[in-house]
Amino acid sequence: MNSGMWMRRGAVVFGTTFLSFALVACGTTPGGAGQQQSEGGMFGCKGLPNSQGKNAAIGAVAGAVLGGVIGNRVADNRGVGTRNGALLGALSGALIGSQYKASISLTEMPDGSVKMNIPGSLLFETGQSAVKPAFQQTLDQVAKSLREYCGLRARVVGHTDDVGGDAANDKLSMARAQSVMHYLQGQGVRSSNLSAEGRGEREPIAPNDSADGRAQNRRVEIFVSESN
Repeated sequence: MNSGMWMRRGAVVFGTTFLSFALVACGTTPGGAGQQQSEGGMFGCKGLPNSQGKNAAIGAVAGAVLGGVIGNRVADNRGVGTRNGALLGALSGALIGSQYKASISLTEMPDGSVKMNIPGSLLFETGQSAVKPAFQQTLDQVAKSLREYCGLRARVVGHTDDVGGDAANDKLSMARAQSVMHYLQGQGVRSSNLSAEGRGEREPIAPNDSADGRAQNRRVEIFVSESN
């Protein structure tokens, strides 16, 4: 083998080695889909599709999943297949195995986020803020989705009915939101991607003049969005 051939072979080997290092540094491997290291540093994560075509495909799948699994609990789904179709699909997937899926609603929000509305009776005992053991498996799946896709943020908002004083309701709603947030954090979701707010009785979704209305108002909402 002449010197020119050795030089060409050496260049190929060097180029291949350099490319492999570059791909690893970027979070990809030759011949496979790239995965970024999650922000939590413990799990691999992947990006949500960001093109309208990909979102449309995922939105279609999400619509089928939601229609077959969560029934009519999806509110305002006009945006499926656009900005939040991928998010809706990810969160609906988290609810597939939950025994509480029929009671949890997913709503697309104008800002591109998805709101998960969870009745307080599923999460907590009366007057308490600790997450019920029976609901932890569902939150485990929500946490898994938050870890699976890079850059997802979750804002947890607690609400109460109008029974009791304002100060007590503000305190309880905040304690419940923080309890859910801390549970998600304990399942590996990075704390910088989580926040909690307590709104007390100030944002009812039903009249507080009946037991059913008050039950609807006692809730926790998880707003999931992509970070900018």
